[in-house]
Amino acid sequence: MKRVNYAHAFILDESSRKVLLVRNGTEASSYWWSFPGGKVEGKETLEQAVVREAREETGLIIKIEGLYSVREAFFRDLGHHALLFTFHAIIVDGELRISDPDNEVLEVSWVDIDTANRIMPYIPDHIKVPSDGIMSSALYFYHGEV
Repeated sequence: MKRVNYAHAFILDESSRKVLLVRNGTEASSYWWSFPGGKVEGKETLEQAVVREAREETGLIIKIEGLYSVREAFFRDLGHHALLFTFHAIIVDGELRISDPDNEVLEVSWVDIDTANRIMPYIPDHIKVPSDGIMSSALYFYHGEV
């Protein structure tokens, strides 16, 4: 299996207590909801990838505030051994719109926390979005080339 890294953004609207999600897929019968994000390309850092992916999928420019979780999965159909990094992020600019060059994003939406947890059943319980929206952080640091 090929090793692939994915980077995603957890973006919470503090005033409405809603999280930003994207509906991915290529057809209505085959889709799933997720935090904005996607595959890390070439020599991108994880942070560069999540900022790029969020802009492509949502039209928003984000700033990374810290690492939330690291998950691992085998996507047998794709032949991928994936590491999925989810970062806390805040919006610094932009307007909500889909500008996905891969045409894989069907919808972008602010979703209440309970609904987000329900429509993303593949997220393990211990890292689901807490009802108060306050998420702990893990440590992430890019060392550069060493």
